[in-house]
Amino acid sequence: MLPVLRLGPFTIPVAPLTWLAAFFVLQEVGDRAAKRLKLPDGVFSGALLWTLGIGAVAARLGYAARYLEAYLADPLQIITLNFGTLDLVTGAILGAAAGIAYLQRKKVSLPLFADALAPALAIALVVTSFGNLLTGDAFGVPAPNLPWAIFLWGEMRHPVQVYELVIYLAIFWFVWTRAPRPFEGAHFLITIALLAGARVLLEPLRGDSVAWLMGVRMAQGTALVVMTVALVLFALAYQRAQWVSKLRA
Repeated sequence: MLPVLRLGPFTIPVAPLTWLAAFFVLQEVGDRAAKRLKLPDGVFSGALLWTLGIGAVAARLGYAARYLEAYLADPLQIITLNFGTLDLVTGAILGAAAGIAYLQRKKVSLPLFADALAPALAIALVVTSFGNLLTGDAFGVPAPNLPWAIFLWGEMRHPVQVYELVIYLAIFWFVWTRAPRPFEGAHFLITIALLAGARVLLEPLRGDSVAWLMGVRMAQGTALVVMTVALVLFALAYQRAQWVSKLRA
C-alpha cells in the first residue's frame, strides 16, 4: 500500500492526489469528447466547474447546517479541508442543478453533454481504481488460494481494484470507439448501464461493502436498479428515434 507520498519533509496523502488526477482526466477527456460532438469550445469544462464548485460549497454548507452549534462555536471549521464533513446528497443535487442551469444558459442539449461526459466518467473511474489499489481502499474479500491474490490488510485478497480498473478501461474503450449512438444521450445511458452492471458483478467480491437482504449488498441492489432504469430508458429512446426516422422517411 502507498497511502502517503513522502517528499523530503512533506507527507502528501495519495487519496486526494488521486481525486485531483481523476478530475483533470475527466476534464481533458470530456473536452475532447465534446469537441467530437461539436459542442461549443469550453462548455464542458465550464459545466464541470460550475457543478463541482457549487456542489462542493453546498455539500459543506449542508453539513454545517446539520451541526450548526459546532460551527457557530468555531466558524473556521467550515473552510477546513476535511472531506468527511460534506453532505454529499445536498452537494450532488445543487451541483447538478447549477450545471444544468449553465448548460441551459449556453443553449446546450443536456443529452448531448451527457454523451460527452460518458467516456470521461469511465476513464476517471480508471484513475480512482488505481488510487484505491495504492491506498488499499475498496479492498476485496479474502482469497487465500487465489493465484493472483494480493496481500492487503493482513490477508491475501481478491484484487478487486484491478478488476474494476480493467473493466472501466474496457468500458471507456467501447464507448469511445465502438458504441452505437442512435440518439442523443445513447452513449451516456450505455455507459451508466455498463458501469452499474460492473458494480453488480464485482460487489460480492468487495470486503468493505454492507450486506443488505438475502446476501445482496446494498450497493449491488442500487446498481441493479440503476442498470435497469438505464436500459429501459435506452430502449424507449431507441424506439422513439426509430419512429421519428420512419416519419421523416
